[in-house]
Amino acid sequence: MLGLTFAKGALIWTILEGPAGMVLGILCGIVFAILCWYLPYKEKTNRSTYKFVIIFSLSALAIFGSHRAELESSGPILVLTLAFVAGLGWHRLGTEDPDVSANYRFMWEIFQPILFASIGAEIDIGATDPATIGWGLLALLIGVSFRIATSFVVVMGASFTAWERLFIAIAWFPKATVQAAIGSQALDHVLQHGGEDKELIRGQQVVTIAVMAILLTAPLGAVAIRYTGPRLLTKKLSAKTLGNNPEIIV
Repeated sequence: MLGLTFAKGALIWTILEGPAGMVLGILCGIVFAILCWYLPYKEKTNRSTYKFVIIFSLSALAIFGSHRAELESSGPILVLTLAFVAGLGWHRLGTEDPDVSANYRFMWEIFQPILFASIGAEIDIGATDPATIGWGLLALLIGVSFRIATSFVVVMGASFTAWERLFIAIAWFPKATVQAAIGSQALDHVLQHGGEDKELIRGQQVVTIAVMAILLTAPLGAVAIRYTGPRLLTKKLSAKTLGNNPEIIV
């Protein structure tokens, strides 16, 4: 989307850049993942630490390298493919290591507050146009409504009850992490590469709406999940486990 919005080259390359970046990201991600299957070698001590460092380094290289090569779409795809294929290979080779995931969870605990603080710092409440807030709320309402309805419908083919499908739809209501991660991308692009005043304003509007989505849906969604979970979900256990109680609420 950024490539289309801020396109400066030939139209045909602008159109092909997105799919080309995705294909390149997938292919490079698979190659990097195959390397991770065999590195470090099995006799190496502290293999989980080396695995974490290798995955983290390759992911950082992918993100920064894709920006350097002006193929921004390939970086995130490469990282996702790398992690998925590497984990799949470790499982098949019997070299899975839970400590790798534990290291990433620890890193996420550190960087998550920084991520949300960074996007919050982009907002100037005093300079925010009230019209942006109004239209942003309307856009969020429409988007969340379609999101909840779609989440309820797409799981109808699975073996869920109506109450369970309703809870799934509610659980998909919160929006925070993705908005914090990419909400400022358009504004950053304008600030780094230059742009017209209207492009700067639009970038600021995107950031404002992203922050609104975080502030509104994250706490409301957490409360809704906590309140509706015990009331909408049931867990069936065997009679041997429960005695005379064949069903309990969880």
